[in-house]
Amino acid sequence: MEMDGSKAADNNEITSDIILAEAHKLQKHFNSSKEVLASELLKQNTMNIPSLLDPILPKVGLASLAGSSDVGKSTFLRQLAISIALGEEQFLKWQLDTKWKSAIYVSTEDDEISISFLLNKYNRIINRHPNDYKKLRYIFETNEILNTLEESLSNTPADIVIIDAFTDLYGGNLSESNKVRTYLNEFSQLAQRHKCLVMFLHHTG
Repeated sequence: MEMDGSKAADNNEITSDIILAEAHKLQKHFNSSKEVLASELLKQNTMNIPSLLDPILPKVGLASLAGSSDVGKSTFLRQLAISIALGEEQFLKWQLDTKWKSAIYVSTEDDEISISFLLNKYNRIINRHPNDYKKLRYIFETNEILNTLEESLSNTPADIVIIDAFTDLYGGNLSESNKVRTYLNEFSQLAQRHKCLVMFLHHTG
């Protein structure tokens, strides 16, 4: 039985398309591999952990400022965020090493009016133009906070994400450490994807 020439060409073309599609899938698989070779890590020649605030805060990962109420934790973190967004080189005489000079502050305890009051109170001391604060952004709506942060960081990278406060977002039992770790791991993955520090304020007592 003879095959029509045009049909044979079509079959050959379909076969080529299939081969190319499979090759593309294979290449995509290798490109998205989650394995990292030790040899590649050694070639990075890392001799110290890069710091955002040397020597206490890393550039990438998770950190926490914990303590009892009314000791100034929120004030410390608000002023850290301001220093980063204003592009300052030091904070409390510690060296700041920022890439984006940008900060995100997730506030669960203070609303827009409260933060506006606190910012204006602080700015009366340092007397900067409001436009100088453009790289500091606040998030007050915390439903689906991970999705909100993912979108925000994808649109505009930041050096730090401050979450004030942890227990307002995590509604589980703090004594169940495995569940706490699982919850925190999602923020750790966020920090790794966007090469930033996620810092939690946590009330103890």
